[in-house]
Amino acid sequence: MRVNRVRLMAATVALTALFVACHGGSVAPPSAALPTPPGGIAARDKITHVVVISEENRTYDDIFGGGFSGGPPIYLGGDGAIPSDIASEIKPGGFNTDVAYNAHDYYRCLQVNNFSATTWGNMKAGVWTQSPQPCPTTGPPYNPDAFAHADRAALTIIDGVHRATYTALANEFEISDAYYAIQDADSFAGHQFIVALRSRNDLGELISGTPTRGGELMSCGSAVGTNDVQTPVLNRTNGFTTWQYEGDTGVCWNGPTFGDALDAAHVSWRHYSTDNTGVFNGFINFRSWYPLTDPNLPGSHFRISINDLYNDINAGDLPQFTWVKPPCIALSDHPGVSHDPFGGSDWVASVVNKIGANQALWQHTVIFVVWDDWGGFYDHKIPPQPGIGLDDGLTPGMRQPFIVISPYDRTPGGVNHDFTTYASVLHFTEELYGIAPLNTLDAYANDLGSFFDFSKQYTPFVSIPYAEPQFDVNTACATYHGIAPYEIDR
Repeated sequence: MRVNRVRLMAATVALTALFVACHGGSVAPPSAALPTPPGGIAARDKITHVVVISEENRTYDDIFGGGFSGGPPIYLGGDGAIPSDIASEIKPGGFNTDVAYNAHDYYRCLQVNNFSATTWGNMKAGVWTQSPQPCPTTGPPYNPDAFAHADRAALTIIDGVHRATYTALANEFEISDAYYAIQDADSFAGHQFIVALRSRNDLGELISGTPTRGGELMSCGSAVGTNDVQTPVLNRTNGFTTWQYEGDTGVCWNGPTFGDALDAAHVSWRHYSTDNTGVFNGFINFRSWYPLTDPNLPGSHFRISINDLYNDINAGDLPQFTWVKPPCIALSDHPGVSHDPFGGSDWVASVVNKIGANQALWQHTVIFVVWDDWGGFYDHKIPPQPGIGLDDGLTPGMRQPFIVISPYDRTPGGVNHDFTTYASVLHFTEELYGIAPLNTLDAYANDLGSFFDFSKQYTPFVSIPYAEPQFDVNTACATYHGIAPYEIDR
């Protein structure tokens, strides 16, 4: 659906007002926060490259929260103080701390219980003192005790030492403490939203009963049989999930992507994928794009991160828009399979450092660091209610980290408090390159203008130190020990 932007500012005011109402007035109205002209338009004389680096499965508190006895400090200026009624349950850990299979499925249980400390505690213990519905009591066949497992790690947050690289990036650039996932689901849905702002895996799209998708349950291409993976689908009639079988690439469907929009506007783009698995490539779920995701095809938009990314950056060969996925799952921040204990933080810094080392490239680039979903980890903020642009059954999911890296950051080291979602990244890009929005999500999203000051001279780049001084991407990826097909949807 194409949406006219004439109503954009009014819609943004309404959405922000809704967020203020839900959060005690802690967010400034857009008239005070957003510059004129809008951010992407103001960037047109300065920015020619937008880079989106996507990591896996984290919440804001997991990386920037703390402030309790024995825990890491909160990031200064951010809303990351863990409440006292849950602090005793929180324990610090590294990025490789695992959560049980499909911990995302607790979202509905948390939501109907207002994300209370008691419900989080029950989630950790696998013991429910309240009525079990919609709190899960049984798991999928491949892991029937998943929902009752007592040794859960959802209340683990990254300790100060192992979040050091992300803290260094935040100190040098700018973060948000009001960035929320558009949806409440897992990686299948998350990666489709990253490339298309829509998903057939999306829990929020199913209105009632068993979904009917016109035979679209078969995956576009799968290395395993279509019955080897089960993913949760929200049944809005009874309030929780049913399970449906899919291949290891998820559902296959027809729909517009941001790649299509970029092509239509003659904006160059690439997608750097994780090794050769395609696991973190949302384009594999789109029937028209799946056969084109082979990086060996002439003129392909798709390349492999570990082989091509550094070389292209070193050559100054970045397109106008770039999606960057981790070079291997070990550097994705994904729980249970991360390069322990630093996850992908040093790899993210390495990409930023490579771009920053080319000053001609750096002064014309904006980098957004996002995470695909919340991963089942704790965050103390209650997601706001759906508002304009999020009123079609989608609910803002958990709060997530969001880092904006640019030589034109308005407040280096600062924390932006404006309500933001991933749709804002696409909105900024659409304004920059004159692209029509994909749907209401990006049409009415905050355009990130309050993060930037494009009237100033660009800030020369200062290299970000690594938490592991000897960090090497190939060595780190060699630690990759595989991921079972049934874990992919997490």
